[in-house]
Amino acid sequence: MKLRLTLFILVSQAASAFCQLRQNTFTITPEEPNNLVLSVGSAYPLRDALEYLNHEYGWRISYEDPLYPNSELTDYAIPEWKRKHPGERGFYAPKFTEMRFRITKPAGRKGERNKIVGELVGQFNGTGREEKFKLIDASHDRQVVVGTINGQGALDLPTVGPELKPRNGSVELYSLTQKCSQKMPLPMVSGTVSGNMLESITLPPRKSLTKCRDAILGLTEQGGDDVVYFMNEDANGRTFVMNIVPNRIVIATPK
Repeated sequence: MKLRLTLFILVSQAASAFCQLRQNTFTITPEEPNNLVLSVGSAYPLRDALEYLNHEYGWRISYEDPLYPNSELTDYAIPEWKRKHPGERGFYAPKFTEMRFRITKPAGRKGERNKIVGELVGQFNGTGREEKFKLIDASHDRQVVVGTINGQGALDLPTVGPELKPRNGSVELYSLTQKCSQKMPLPMVSGTVSGNMLESITLPPRKSLTKCRDAILGLTEQGGDDVVYFMNEDANGRTFVMNIVPNRIVIATPK
């Protein structure tokens, strides 16, 4: 039996008026008793595969885009718009890529998450693209898949100092976007965030110098077991967009 999911790239109304993006596709095909094939057509095939695993199996995997090199970007602006706007920047996003990920079917076994995500990352890294991804095993049963260029991710080096007082989640996120941006290759801004969720949590004082990635993970952990972050590069606005998103947790009996 084949389950077919069709996803669409969502862009703002202004952007859609002058660009043409291909329709995303996502197909899950059982293969043998213990494997799945994820066929993904997308500008972000690895990210889409991780989102599926998060939503379907309740995993807590966060994700970071790399700073995509120009060699991996495509201008999706339509010819008519280019003719009317000579010399202006178009609508850039990573090249559309079709991937066929073959992974072990999740069955709720201890340690399987790192193995399966490692399978995804290894297959993507074998495509020859300039950006590579790595898996970081974080605290509290969480992982982060980090996009890198020449082995370095955008949040590998930035740090934030101590915070002497407790603060709510919204204040913490704003502070992190401001302070971490100073040491990142592009500024970081807030994207999709549940404001009510952040307002309702309180972060304890931060006692020492902390990596920005660890501080963001701490924010998601305070948000709840089903909260992760996805940091996406906006190649047009030249920013990293930090999305704090809840996952739909589905724990199903393996079939």
